[in-house]
Formats: sequence, structure tokens, C-alpha cells
Amino acid sequence: MITAIVNEEVIVLNEVPENTGIAAEQITEYEGKKYFNPDSAIIVPDAPAKPSPYHQWDGTAWIADDSRKQELIAELEVRTNADTDQKILTGFSWNGNSFYLSLENQMNFKALNDIRDTLTYPVKVKHQAGYTEIASAEDYHSFYLAGMAFIQLKITDGWAAKDALQEKTAGELIELLEVL
Repeated sequence: MITAIVNEEVIVLNEVPENTGIAAEQITEYEGKKYFNPDSAIIVPDAPAKPSPYHQWDGTAWIADDSRKQELIAELEVRTNADTDQKILTGFSWNGNSFYLSLENQMNFKALNDIRDTLTYPVKVKHQAGYTEIASAEDYHSFYLAGMAFIQLKITDGWAAKDALQEKTAGELIELLEVL
């Protein structure tokens, strides 16, 4: 057996015994041995597996495929958006309490902020570990503005991360895929 590369995939070629009836064009000789090679694969002893779909064989090694840079960027943008959403959902803290900022909660907090001057205080608000009470319309408005500022900061961070992708090489983008 010996490894070979065909169509960007590592395959194993089996040695062919003499007089097997296999057509000559399907046999490749390498270091004095004959191998069944119907796809005319390039023999690469101990060829490493293809590291990712975003690599190509350059004849001696797997390298980042620069022609797929836009695909890499698109995949990383999807992951960055999901990461940004997750940070918004679970990362907001106010007065020592962590709050879920789901879209539903954002709308509820906005609605209460809009009518904060007509509410009876204290107002009970659910956070990740239980409930907290907000004592006044001013405190509620402070809570709401802090939440909106947090969301805007996370969105801005996400935009910056996606913009930075354009400056990276295909190899750097592949490395990012491995950690995100």
C-alpha cells in the first residue's frame, strides 16, 4: 500500500501482483512496485490527510486555497454573528445581576421604559439568577440605557471583527475557523 492524492483527497493505492489482467493505464509504478491507480492519482508516500475543505494540494503539501477566501469570510461572518448574538443574550450585567437580553426581553424592557413614569415602583425584573427590584423611573431608565449601550457595543465589536476578516490571508482565516 501507498498513499496518493486524487481530486484533492488522500487515497490508498494497493500493490498489484504480476499478471492480474488490470489495464496498463490503471497501473502506476513507484520505487519498483506496481500499484492499482485507476484515477491517475499523484503518489505521495505518507500523505497527510487534507486539513480542511479550504486547503489544496500544491504538489508537495496542503496549502490554504486563496480562491476560497470569500467562502471562508462568509463562514466566519456567520460564526461572528452567532457569537455576537450569544454575547448579547447572556453578557449584560447591571447592578451585579446578569440579564438575558433575548429579543422578547429587549421588547419588554423597551415597553416598560416607554411607560416608566406611570409604573408603580419598585418594579420586579427577572435576571439570570432570580429577580431584582428597580426602585424608581430614573433607575429603570438607567437600566434600560445600560442594556441598549451594551447591545450597541457588542454589535459594533461584531462589525469590527467582520471588517478585520477582509485583511486576513486564507491561511489566517482557516486558523480562525478552528477557534471560533
